[in-house]
Amino acid sequence: MMCLNLAPVQVCIRTRWRKQAHGWWRDISSHALEVLSQRIEGVTTLVADMESLLFEDNSFDVVASAGSLSYGIPELVDAQIRRVLRPGGIFLCVNSLNHNPIYRFNRWFHYMRGDRTKSTLLRMPTIDRIQSLASGFKNADVRYFGAVSYLMPILARIIGQSKAAKVSDAVDQMVNVRWSAFKFVLVAHGRL
Repeated sequence: MMCLNLAPVQVCIRTRWRKQAHGWWRDISSHALEVLSQRIEGVTTLVADMESLLFEDNSFDVVASAGSLSYGIPELVDAQIRRVLRPGGIFLCVNSLNHNPIYRFNRWFHYMRGDRTKSTLLRMPTIDRIQSLASGFKNADVRYFGAVSYLMPILARIIGQSKAAKVSDAVDQMVNVRWSAFKFVLVAHGRL
């Protein structure tokens, strides 16, 4: 099985790697990839831009992306994901969503402090982009969660971390959190 991970290297370092698969880890930072190679065996690293992946068409059974969709021009990144994924392959994506006004304000606040770039904020995934990306596959399942994540520090202090997590999960299940979600998970297969 051939896997391509578009996630930042930090995600890989926190993830267990299965020996049955051969993985390629792509990042634009050669230093980050060097750290990854020192910590995890059995992966091949490549300094590459998501907008122009240096792989042949239909190269990967799995393409995974965690928090990386806002680091490239959406149309180019999405086209590259589809291009390198084999027709029966799976695309896995976990990312932030840019609809909830509280989260948008927080991101812009961090931009004003110099902790984020404007281009990244403008490319933060929207529901329209997620639907567009999912439409390139025969089967796609999108789940939204984290509608009240911004309240977690307060809730955790009042009722404890475990109960606060249960409250957050319950809210996500009780209401349609699509427009207020903090994150989404997309699992798609059967590239069109």
